[in-house]
Amino acid sequence: MPINTNDPSRKSWLDVPDNSDFPIQNIPFSEIEKHQNQLVKSQNIVLFCQSGIRSKKAVELLVNNGFTNIYHLQNGIQSLHLETTT
Repeated sequence: MPINTNDPSRKSWLDVPDNSDFPIQNIPFSEIEKHQNQLVKSQNIVLFCQSGIRSKKAVELLVNNGFTNIYHLQNGIQSLHLETTT
């Protein structure tokens, strides 16, 4: 499950489309601890943010609270270079 840990004001910067085949949850870093009870501790979770800083902190918080299979996008989504084909 991918989780965007950016603040809501940054979501538009990312322009991540909602996709029912690959849903992305938006849980700002400041709310991760409050919403952790909505996540399955053994589920594969990939956290990301713009630079990788907030998602790394979120990984540390969740691991310290018993989550396993937690990953984050090192250097953030800004480090991705995506191409689209038409």
